[in-house]
Amino acid sequence: MDSKKYREEFDKKFSNFGDKAPIVISVMPDEFGVTIVHENSGSRYFYEWDYTIPVKAFIHKIKQDLSHNHYPRIC
Repeated sequence: MDSKKYREEFDKKFSNFGDKAPIVISVMPDEFGVTIVHENSGSRYFYEWDYTIPVKAFIHKIKQDLSHNHYPRIC
């Protein structure tokens, strides 16, 4: 898969995740990677493009970081 197709697939799948997430995030992709901003705290996360791993696994890593640090918890 070339970089253009990889990014298109990422955009499609990640926008679906962003619409359903219980937090508000901004996504800013560029030629080096993607920056995710958690809007409530202002925390920024940068993920460098790694075309050797599947898009699904790349998104899973991002979800894990966001879930661990920002998802609401019921106690």
